[in-house]
Amino acid sequence: MTKITLVTGADLGNKKNLKTAEANAIINSFKKNKINYNILCRAYSGTNNKKIRQIAPLGNIIPKIFTLLDEITFKKFNFRKINNQFLDFFASKKINKTDAIIFLPYSFEKTCEIAKQKKIKTINIGTSASNTYVSKLKNQELKHTHKIKKNKNVLSNLSSGEKSLKKCDHIITYSKYCKRTYEYIGIKKSKIIVLDMGTKLNKFKPLKTKLTQKNIKNKKFRVVCVANYTILKGLKYLIEAWINLKLENAELILIGKLDKEVQNQLKKYKLPKNIKFLGFVDPLAHYQNSTIFVLPTLTEGFAKVVLEAMSCGLPVITTTNSGADSAIKQGKEGFIIPIRDSKKIEETIQYFYNNPKKTKEMNKLARKTAMKYSWDRYSNSLAKTINKLMK
Repeated sequence: MTKITLVTGADLGNKKNLKTAEANAIINSFKKNKINYNILCRAYSGTNNKKIRQIAPLGNIIPKIFTLLDEITFKKFNFRKINNQFLDFFASKKINKTDAIIFLPYSFEKTCEIAKQKKIKTINIGTSASNTYVSKLKNQELKHTHKIKKNKNVLSNLSSGEKSLKKCDHIITYSKYCKRTYEYIGIKKSKIIVLDMGTKLNKFKPLKTKLTQKNIKNKKFRVVCVANYTILKGLKYLIEAWINLKLENAELILIGKLDKEVQNQLKKYKLPKNIKFLGFVDPLAHYQNSTIFVLPTLTEGFAKVVLEAMSCGLPVITTTNSGADSAIKQGKEGFIIPIRDSKKIEETIQYFYNNPKKTKEMNKLARKTAMKYSWDRYSNSLAKTINKLMK
């Protein structure tokens, strides 16, 4: 019987985050389809399970130290890269007696190389865009903000993952955008498979309260954006659009952390009082009480926040690089716009502001489409794909 090993940088067990959800979706696909498997993960905090082993001694303690050092030294010494190499070294020692390895994410270069030597089939789960392409976008963005110093670690931090992508037999990724960026670095189209990711449909739902036409007219127009705001999230383009709009009875809700580069970018703007910076909070209530969702990102493997917002019945404005273009048909669930286009953001927000009835129609379409993007659906598609690749 074919045996598959999942090698992942995720922490499994009681921890809940996107990496864990992605890993659990893969594990569920193994279980439902009776695939013989074992797992090498960064750390495990669940009950005793013979199928799950930690990659390195002390679980996630040493990687957490590397992460802390990366933060306190302002990424000067590239501890993130050292962390990846640390996990990769120990994973490469534990891949015996398996027919195939699935890597999540794709930064296990040495392990992939040794697997190839042992004639073990290798499959990478490409959760993000190609690092070379992301570096290109970031360097372009840095040129627009002269006060921000170029980060020397951007390129060096990213090359090892791409070597792993190029060496593996197959790549499964979340979006056509990711696929395009892999082709950009010379990977053959035939090697790449696109499977749309999922979200927690049971958590993200619209409010049950039915609004009358009078309430719709009087309700405040709210635009919400949820992100970890690095300069690659394109926040300044949304801010520029919002300042120019000068909408009455409206507010822009920003959820997430603003890093220092973004704070520097925003210093030149006189921000109106109807922009609310909320920091890290649960976005659910804000999805449910907003009119539309906007994500002006420059790059995203597949923006799960887009699915969350749509699942709550919000039409979406996002970019060609959000990875979410498969979930949005122009003028149906929302609009896909070019990156770095504050004028287009402005025009599209204005469209929703001027057309509350059309917005309400799109609410229903967004919710209906989002319901197709469950983790169960992803698990089933993944299992079928893996079975095909193993033949």
